[in-house]
Amino acid sequence: MPELLASVTLIDKNAITYSTGFEIYIQPLDEVSEEILDVDENIHAFYYAWYGNEEFDEGYYHWNHRFLPSWDADSSKLYAIGERHTPPHDIGANFYPSLGTYSSSDPMVQKLHMYLLKKAKIGVIAVSWYPNDKSDDEGVPKEAQFFRELLDSAQYGGIKVCFHIEPYEGRTAQSVAEDMKYIIKTFGDHDAFYRRKRPNAKLGEWDLPMFYIYDSYRIPASEWKKVLSHDHRNNPTSIRSSPETDAFVIGLLLQTKDLKEIADSEFDGFYTYFASGKVSQGATQQNWKTYANFAKSNNLIFIPSVGPGYVDTNIRPWNSGMTVDRRGGNTYRESWQAAIKCRPEIVSITSFNEWHEGTQIEPAVSKMATVKHPLGSFTEGKFNYPSYASEPGYYLSLTRQLANDFSKSAVQV
Repeated sequence: MPELLASVTLIDKNAITYSTGFEIYIQPLDEVSEEILDVDENIHAFYYAWYGNEEFDEGYYHWNHRFLPSWDADSSKLYAIGERHTPPHDIGANFYPSLGTYSSSDPMVQKLHMYLLKKAKIGVIAVSWYPNDKSDDEGVPKEAQFFRELLDSAQYGGIKVCFHIEPYEGRTAQSVAEDMKYIIKTFGDHDAFYRRKRPNAKLGEWDLPMFYIYDSYRIPASEWKKVLSHDHRNNPTSIRSSPETDAFVIGLLLQTKDLKEIADSEFDGFYTYFASGKVSQGATQQNWKTYANFAKSNNLIFIPSVGPGYVDTNIRPWNSGMTVDRRGGNTYRESWQAAIKCRPEIVSITSFNEWHEGTQIEPAVSKMATVKHPLGSFTEGKFNYPSYASEPGYYLSLTRQLANDFSKSAVQV
């Protein structure tokens, strides 16, 4: 029996019963083979470690997300903007997690997540990261010890970790360079810290870490070039000036016209993140072949981001026009198929557990609850959290199936 499964003491014959009383279906131990636990480190999933509950964090974080205002002030007037969800049954998401309103700081949750990632063949998580004293508006700052513990859990599960650097007040190209240096210095010696072979590596050259930079387009290419220039002899501020600080740095492509900015910035590649072409031109699958050709011509890594769907109307009730239905898994299948056709080195998944925007593949359960402001209304009512196509772990199984197709296509190149 694999050590991972033998060590997860909460696994019964066919289910994990978590302390909240919620159940998540897991394949019986005697049916799990060594083969089903292999992973592919060219499959990355965006992972959010910002959830908190009363048991571990002395309060709810993110599950109690506020209803956010629209860019159109008149639309905002129609909803209970600024009001918060009231967990555990009323949460800021359109789906409900099988593990309930868990804490990202709970070591058992972390280990269970690594098992679920492994079940889906995902080899790397890109964990959302802010500097030690910062966080998004719905969370609290996470210190280095938290990420060490997450790396320990990842190592326990055979998963690697890279970092997805988020926007924060005062973020500049130079501050991001310092962030990357800090992360490498603080976590770079951990066995679960993701590193990737550099192209045409010479004998003795070590593998490099990888960083995703969310909303990188907000900073001009001229500023990025100062810290990412490969001509570091004339630019000592570049992270390339030392092999100890060099890295694969991946920018976010929002629009096709930004391709030149990506190259001029001297990013090592680009990703599309969004799970819907409604959100960005970069996420429009019909454009991916163009992006792949551009990447190849400019010696860049193109990382298409695939996703199961999108729905955020339980935090942005005015945003239903952006909803992308999951269509029983077909939306996810089609995004994977579009990615595979581009022959990418890496595929990223949006997301493992971004529950607010309904892009998660983490298991979910059907649930009916009485909530204070269903979809932002001003009166209390019932809200139905839907199930997936067949069972809570449906998207884990589907991910493994599609990941196998990707791995096979890579072998055939």
